[in-house]
Amino acid sequence: MQKLIFWVLKHPIISIGLLVIITVGLCWKVNTLEIDSSAEGLMVEGDPARDYYETIKEKFGDDNLTVVVLQADDIFTAPALRTIGNITGDLESIEGVASVESLTTVNRIHGVEDTLDTGPLIDEIPEDAAGLNDLRKIAMRNYIYINNVISKNAETAAINIFTTKPEDKNFNKKFSRQVDEIIDKYKGSFDVYQIGTPLTKVTFSSYIEGDQRKLMPYAVLVLVAILFFAFRNIVGVIVPLATAGLSIFWTLGFMAWLKFPINVVTAIIPALLIAIGSTEDTHMISEYYLELIKGHVKKDAVKRMVKRLALPILLTSFTTALGFSTLATNKITILRQFGIVSSFGLAINFIITIVVVPIILHLLKVPKHLSGSAGSSSPGSDSKKWGALDSMLRKIGNIDLSKKFAITAITSFLVGLSIIGCFRLQINTDFVSYFKESSFIRKRSKSIHENLAGGLNFYTVIETEKEDGVLEPKVLRQIARLERYLNDTGKFDKTISITDHLSVMNREMNAGDKKFQHVPDSKESAVQYLLMMDDEDIEKYLDYERAAANIVVRHNITSSSELRRELKKIMAYCRDNMSPDIKVKVTGEGILINNAADAMARGQATSLGLALGAIFIIMSILFLSIKAGFLSLIPNFLPIVFNFGIMGWAGIPLNTGTCMVAAIALGIAVDDTIHFMARYHREMKESLDQKKAMYNSLLGEGKPIMFTSVALAFGFIILVLSNFNPTIQFGFLSAIVMLTAYLSDMFVTPTLMASTQLVTLWDMVGLKLRKDITRISPLFAGLSHSQAKKVVLLGSMPLFHKGDYILKQGEKGREMYVIVTGSAEVSLDSPQGQKKLAVLNSGEMVGEMGMVGEGVRSANVIVLEDSYIMKIDESSLDRIARRFPRIATKLFFNISKVLSRRLAKQNVIQTS
Repeated sequence: MQKLIFWVLKHPIISIGLLVIITVGLCWKVNTLEIDSSAEGLMVEGDPARDYYETIKEKFGDDNLTVVVLQADDIFTAPALRTIGNITGDLESIEGVASVESLTTVNRIHGVEDTLDTGPLIDEIPEDAAGLNDLRKIAMRNYIYINNVISKNAETAAINIFTTKPEDKNFNKKFSRQVDEIIDKYKGSFDVYQIGTPLTKVTFSSYIEGDQRKLMPYAVLVLVAILFFAFRNIVGVIVPLATAGLSIFWTLGFMAWLKFPINVVTAIIPALLIAIGSTEDTHMISEYYLELIKGHVKKDAVKRMVKRLALPILLTSFTTALGFSTLATNKITILRQFGIVSSFGLAINFIITIVVVPIILHLLKVPKHLSGSAGSSSPGSDSKKWGALDSMLRKIGNIDLSKKFAITAITSFLVGLSIIGCFRLQINTDFVSYFKESSFIRKRSKSIHENLAGGLNFYTVIETEKEDGVLEPKVLRQIARLERYLNDTGKFDKTISITDHLSVMNREMNAGDKKFQHVPDSKESAVQYLLMMDDEDIEKYLDYERAAANIVVRHNITSSSELRRELKKIMAYCRDNMSPDIKVKVTGEGILINNAADAMARGQATSLGLALGAIFIIMSILFLSIKAGFLSLIPNFLPIVFNFGIMGWAGIPLNTGTCMVAAIALGIAVDDTIHFMARYHREMKESLDQKKAMYNSLLGEGKPIMFTSVALAFGFIILVLSNFNPTIQFGFLSAIVMLTAYLSDMFVTPTLMASTQLVTLWDMVGLKLRKDITRISPLFAGLSHSQAKKVVLLGSMPLFHKGDYILKQGEKGREMYVIVTGSAEVSLDSPQGQKKLAVLNSGEMVGEMGMVGEGVRSANVIVLEDSYIMKIDESSLDRIARRFPRIATKLFFNISKVLSRRLAKQNVIQTS
């Protein structure tokens, strides 16, 4: 990793050239990106119900409905009816319209003496009051019309438009525009508007475009403000913007090559990359400035920054991308696409960052305020302000050390409260609920629900699997009872089925007596009634072979959890009350979207499980300890629990926006934990003092963690300006999660770190310990080579230069030393000068008697060449015992053997 970055620094022109080539190649097709406003992306991929839905549409037509609503003081007036007729005629001329249903197109079902009049409800619009009153009576008598084409109070009329499945991708846009152009001609005397699936999808697309135009600039402004506050120079602002901007272009190009559209979820990726893409830049710039402050020249500061951060940045970038990539396992199309695209964007952001940031820092001049600033407290501002921040971080450190019980108690209480909130969490995948309550889509949906029947619908399909099976009186009665059950629930606005038409006809054939308002008692009567009806009147409710019937259910339920409960009740009713040979299924676009709720819950559990498991394994391997892997999860899992708890208590549902928060939070929050753990490990190696290591870690990582957390929180909070509820909720919750993750890293992570010792995989790999050390060194006897490495890494291993004293004759000490690499000479001071006694090589021990008690060193031990010498004292032995108790047992046994031999040897010398 370091070699790659150093190669980039050595060949900046080639590196930049490669970036330009890749940018051109990836962005070649960006202009082909499309906006997807269809509902298919909200459905479960591979759902068998989708095939069934397509089959049912072939039988009963598309369930996508557009309603033109006309409101007046009284619909049954000549001007109002003429307007309805004119709009209906104009709408029928639109390409793609299969049929239009209104007061001027429906047929009357009216008994006249012994005959049944099934002609048009309106042949000619009456001009006189008597004619209009007769028309009102006939229309209001037919309950099929009520809340379907006319409201109960006759003040609202509906023109229902059914369209064919569009081949043209721009059909919805063209259709909605044509409908608006038509109804605009008739506005004035009446309030006229449209609502329905095509308009909803067109509005959906325009809102996505609006989000893109609005959110990106705001995200950039927020990032600029925070970065300038953090660094107080243009370099600290330009560098993160450059890497984030380039990452966005590459990601959009990647989407274009994969033919992934911009949808309500992928639309937030640019703003996401601006927020997240700047975090590693902030860590790198902050570390670079700290090296400058220590007095290092620019070239050395860049190199030291690279050496310190190369591996942590690789790990954090990997875990962040991993957190996002787990969403790619989701079976909901738009979430799967988001997981693929976002993880790609974050992965290439890492590549861009390690190439661009070092090059820019290497090429630009050192900021004037950092020139000769050795000893300053922090970059970017006056020492007084940053001194206050350092003071705050020190106070946090004091709290972490002295208030462990309080931190644990408060955290446990909040976790418990959050878990209770989790049980209150609901799932919602409804399309209309994406819009704000204040949007005209929601207002119109509410209006049509209150005055007529909701603009949402689904099909309840009854299948007998035999020709004319539906017309059997037994079957018709069961369908009628099922429809009556649907109406009695009070959850649905309107139901229409073939039994409604047959019941009305049966009533009218019996002089309008309501006692006969039921399905015919014989199959023959049902067949005769059907012969008197137009095919257009029944084709939506009865298939061609009369083997299947359809109940069209209109509603305004915008909560998928509520709809799911009602669907379960419907199926339970059918199991208990329908004949075993009759199959009942519910289907429709809204039902398929609703099916995504279960997939979303499963996907959430899967993605979280994968992310947690992967991070646990990675951290356990990197820190060579299951305990370290577990401890690393705690501060990162807490924000997720808090997130679900907040959602449950605040009534925020799990939807396509909010279901991303947990996996994303885990991917992002673990970044700061890795940086903190890596810094703590480094500080611990240098000082061997847990308290000092924790303070230094807080001071070193506290500021960049704070800046990145605040930047992410504000970057996410910008999303509340979106037009879509899931995006708003996603932004709000993500901001809260970033802040809770920051608090977790400031209070929980240090508390956990103070109770453990870290040995890292890269230390194990990097430590050059001779293979035969366990054979030649009595200290490491019986240990494996890797166990010997762990012992060495938990001790202090400073570099001694040629001529340095390891031990000095006459001095006191309680430490023993092991020569890890190099050699040393043992000598005695005498009146004649130093007398050389022996040469010690790698693996040999000196000063072991200091472990028994503080004593006077009996000889000098001087380094003959630059050597790494391991220092062992009581504290290092304690660290080894707590971290690796089994290894410590062998180590203590070896030390006791060495001491016993030494004591025995001294006894022999003294008695001889």
